[in-house]
Amino acid sequence: MLELQSIRRACARLCLILSFLLPAGLSGLIAPGGLPQAHAAFSPDSWTLTEYGNATGSISASGSTYTLQTNGYNVWGTEDEFTFVSRVEESPYDECSIVTITATIESVSNYENVNASAGLMFRDSDTAGSKNVMWRVLPNGATRFTYRTADGGASGNISGPTLAFPMELKLVRQGSTFTAYYKQSGQWKLHRYVTVGMDADAMAGIGGFSVTSNPIAAVFSHVDVVGVNNYTPMEGGYTDTEPVPGDLLLRDRFEDGSGTNVPETAANPVWRGVNYACVMQENDGNRAWSRYAMNGIVLTGSKTWTDYEASMEAKFDPDNTGQNIAELIVRGRDTKLYGNFYYAAGFSGSSKLVLEKVSQGELSRLKEAAIDNVNDGIWRTLKVRVLDNTINVYLNGQLKLQYTDDLLPNLKGGIGIRTEESNVLLDNVIVTKLNDPLGGDYDNEVGGNFDKPAPAQ
Repeated sequence: MLELQSIRRACARLCLILSFLLPAGLSGLIAPGGLPQAHAAFSPDSWTLTEYGNATGSISASGSTYTLQTNGYNVWGTEDEFTFVSRVEESPYDECSIVTITATIESVSNYENVNASAGLMFRDSDTAGSKNVMWRVLPNGATRFTYRTADGGASGNISGPTLAFPMELKLVRQGSTFTAYYKQSGQWKLHRYVTVGMDADAMAGIGGFSVTSNPIAAVFSHVDVVGVNNYTPMEGGYTDTEPVPGDLLLRDRFEDGSGTNVPETAANPVWRGVNYACVMQENDGNRAWSRYAMNGIVLTGSKTWTDYEASMEAKFDPDNTGQNIAELIVRGRDTKLYGNFYYAAGFSGSSKLVLEKVSQGELSRLKEAAIDNVNDGIWRTLKVRVLDNTINVYLNGQLKLQYTDDLLPNLKGGIGIRTEESNVLLDNVIVTKLNDPLGGDYDNEVGGNFDKPAPAQ
């Protein structure tokens, strides 16, 4: 098994190298797909069937329909017992690599336990306690999104909708972000996404378990795994000669083609959690950060920043039909114990400008306003001003939203980007320090007394 796995991984790497030797075209709004797709039709004969724990399983094919018979206790807890049919899928360039598993699950039958399941999976290794993400369905059509974020660690679960058989499911990997989708009324609907750090050469495929010693029969059709890589190397020898003002906290114009290079300076930020930023070049030579379908947040800057003004430019692809969420995060802090804290202002649903707050990982909407549809391929400037507990949001220089947060406001933190189901270019991220003539940084540090002068030093 290990020898076969090594051969498959080597073949996957060779295919990837060959794909990057081919030319890639650039367009006005570049999206992944310019580079060739690593695509191979699902074939049980050439894929690897792995039985975990004491599970036994088999898979048979009839045209484009596949029947997986398997027992096994579960994919849960700290280690798994199930059958997995997979192949290695390279995802070497973080968010610039998109790997998609799709399948129609026709039925789950012959079950003795109502928790028997079958579904789509990414898995980090062949060990029973491996990190994994599984988008599964139970015999009654209920869906579950399960994941293990650390080898040998506990598993998590996010319940999904109950769907009718046959059902179409999709599981997408972009770097460490894994997103579950289901099809309803002919449209893909986003369920949830989770962050799990896996190696570049993770396993992708289908699996199942019965919870009892007797096997279930899970029927799949139209199983497909497609990988797309869209990474452009950083600009060699680039030098930023633009002056750095004294009040500048951060500036990123992405002209160096990177979001991760060091050493970090005000004019050269490092976006945490991003190994490869998809920085693309437009026809006019301008470079911008492409967040193509990328779900989740990335942060940069200091957790100690208080009062400042942050701005960025955004341009949406006119052909995108997703949620079109692209927000600028301010006063962002990520904590392992209490979750994330931040404000997020930006575009949601193409024709709406929103201001949202996240406290201990829980999101609430503070304000919103209707705007012209942004799906027109035109650059727009979003600016967020945070002074004490008041947040002002501007679009193209016009004040659109204003909110004073009197309920446990977020008063310190860096900036970030949040996107969901968007094909959007981001550019010219600039943060400048604001002078608070009344309280300085003192009122932010103590969490109040915004209308009183800071005490004498």
